[in-house]
Amino acid sequence: MSQSDNQLREYSGVHLYYEVQMLLETRKYFPIAAKSGWIQKMTTIEAFVIHLRCLINFLYPLRVDEDDILAKHFFSNQEEWDLEKPTITTPLIEARTRANKEVGHLTKMRKAIADPGKPWAINELTDEIIPILKRFCDLADKNKLDVKISTLLS
Repeated sequence: MSQSDNQLREYSGVHLYYEVQMLLETRKYFPIAAKSGWIQKMTTIEAFVIHLRCLINFLYPLRVDEDDILAKHFFSNQEEWDLEKPTITTPLIEARTRANKEVGHLTKMRKAIADPGKPWAINELTDEIIPILKRFCDLADKNKLDVKISTLLS
């Protein structure tokens, strides 16, 4: 993956900004959606999960394709993020696995409606990833990362 500083800054100002914004907005909207009806509640949960998974994979990729944009690309020394990033938390690991199983495709691992573990911990998971995203913004090369991301997280 070869992108100039300007290309990364532009990319982050559109696409990374969108992912963070959608995570924050679905969190904020969820209480309203939950009262609005089943379909509004479920689509809001799915939107939240999709954006959470995208950000977890951006920060902590498991499998990398040649065209992926990852957190490490926003550093002059790409190993710096791997050395400096906080350790991924158990709730984020479990959320990624669950998102892959429940939203990514049909599987026997989907939770039943009556399963007490079925509800997503939207506030808690957002609270888990925000400090990691802030740390990423603090450490990233300011020539590569659009400042809008930090502003959105403050």
